Amino acid sequence: MGRVKGTLMKRNAETLVRKNPGSFSLDFTENKKILKGVESLANVARKEMNKLAGEVTTVVHQLSRHNK
Repeated sequence: MGRVKGTLMKRNAETLVRKNPGSFSLDFTENKKILKGVESLANVARKEMNKLAGEVTTVVHQLSRHNK
């Protein structure tokens, strides 16, 4: 299994946030729980899921700062 590139992870996080506005929050743990429920991410490894949850949290934080 190869290494996951950072840009791919960031792009996927941005896509998830844009497709599901209002679903994610600034809390990493809550975002992990939400991502576990996403059907298309059922076979993603735990480490990659944690990275994705972190990126989603970062994107939500950036959007919340940008909207102020």
